[in-house]
This record gives sequence, C-alpha cells and structure tokens, in this order.
Amino acid sequence: MRIKLNLFFAFILVLISMNVFSQSGLNDKDPKSNPLKQFELNMNTPQMDLQNFDILKQIEPTASTNTMYNDQLLEGAVDANKYIVGPNDIFSLGIWGVVNTPLPISVSPEGSLIIPSVGEVAVSGLTLAETKSRVIAAVKKRFISAEVTLTLVSPRRFLVTVAGVGQGTYPTSAIMRASSIIAFIFSDSLSLMKSGTMPNERYNFSFRNIKLKRKNGEIQRIDLYEYFATQNERYNPFLREGDVITLQKYDWEGKFIAVQGAVQFPGVFEYIQGDDLETALQL
Repeated sequence: MRIKLNLFFAFILVLISMNVFSQSGLNDKDPKSNPLKQFELNMNTPQMDLQNFDILKQIEPTASTNTMYNDQLLEGAVDANKYIVGPNDIFSLGIWGVVNTPLPISVSPEGSLIIPSVGEVAVSGLTLAETKSRVIAAVKKRFISAEVTLTLVSPRRFLVTVAGVGQGTYPTSAIMRASSIIAFIFSDSLSLMKSGTMPNERYNFSFRNIKLKRKNGEIQRIDLYEYFATQNERYNPFLREGDVITLQKYDWEGKFIAVQGAVQFPGVFEYIQGDDLETALQL
C-alpha cells in the first residue's frame, strides 16, 4: 500500500512539474531550460540512430522497403476469428473424395468466391472462420459425402491512404498492422532528412495520437507506446481496404509526462487525455 501511495505522489509531482514547464520553461528559447527542447535537439542530431528509440526497436523489422513491397512477414498463424476476408484473398479448396486435387480460388473484386458446380458464395467482410463455415456448407449441399476444406493460401494486398505527415498511398496487406506503415514512413523520412533533402520536422510526428478512419466511418486512435507496453491490439490494429491513417506532428509545446527511476522505459512521453499513473509507468 505504501509503495502505491509513493507512486501516486510521484505521479502528482510529475504532473505539477508538467504544468510548471508549460507555464514557464516551455516558452523559453533556451533549450537547456526546456527538457522537451533538449530532447528534440537530441533527436535531431545527425548521429541519431533508430536503434536509440525503444519504440522503433519494436517496429523496425517492418520498416524496410523489402518488407513493405515484397515479403509478408507473419507474426504467427492467422487468427481465423479476427482475419477479415476481402477481394484478392487466395484460397485452396479441397473437395476430398470427389476431386483429390485442391482447387485454387480467389475472392473476386465483387467480394465472392466462384466455385465450379456450386456457384457464387459471398464472403467479403466475413471473418476467415465465417468464410470457412459458409463455403463448406455451400459445397456440401452439392457434394454431400465429400470432406471439404478451405485454406487461406495468400493474404490480399491493397493500398491505404496516409494523411498529414508523410501523406500518400502505401501498399500493405491484410496481415500487416498500422505500425508497419508508420515505421516505413518514419524510416524513409529519416533517411531523407539525414541526406539533407527534407526538413527535420517531417519525421517528428506523434506515436501516441494517430487517427485511423475505417471505410465504414469508424475512428480508432493508434498508440504504439501503449500497444507495445500492453499488447492490446486495439492500439495497433490490422489494416483493411479503405483505411485512412492521419499522422499528426508532435506538439513539443503541449502536455507531456516525464517518467524517471526504476521503470522499463524512462523518458519524456506525450500526454494523452485519460492517461493515469498505471499508463505512465507501463509506457
């Protein structure tokens, strides 16, 4: 209990310090009196390396051009209850006992699987588990005694739109998370900045306040620090067709949390509405 009280009072002191900085030191042009400006200067040095940032160590494997445009790296087996099926997904259909060679089929641009001797089965927007059930049921109506299997062979590729910092369209796939696009943009922008062809501020965007707008209008907040600290997928979801990611510039003059001491990642972090002591300690 005493430890929790000490942590609580430490957090209160941090918030008080945050307000003091925002009212006095943050407007001071001398970076030595402004911890955020000092941190910003450290980030902008030519010697800066992605390896110096804990968050970027987590997402760096997805940041290479080869990964973005050629290879599709899996985190593990695809979760059939979470994977959403869409156009250009490629499947292998087995109708064992009738056709002993698996049949390759893909989802049409209209969102259906066309199965010979069975017909059209609408699957776009269903989970992989729902798709399997629907297709197997449809095939068994035609081939009652057959053993039917449906396997995802190749996840589809598509484009997502990025607005704000690094705006443009980027190729991705249904097994890639938002962090893969963000890491690629950061890595690409940083390389351009180091070569002197782009101003430093372009790569200086928030990793905690990223907006993801789905095709259906649903809006989610991406928080990469929160994701890698808690592994909560709501903060770093898999991408879908029609997604729009908005990257906002980091506001060095805004609110922040300074975490020091015996914590996993000491440092200065952007403050997000709703942050509490537990959030600060796990960032």
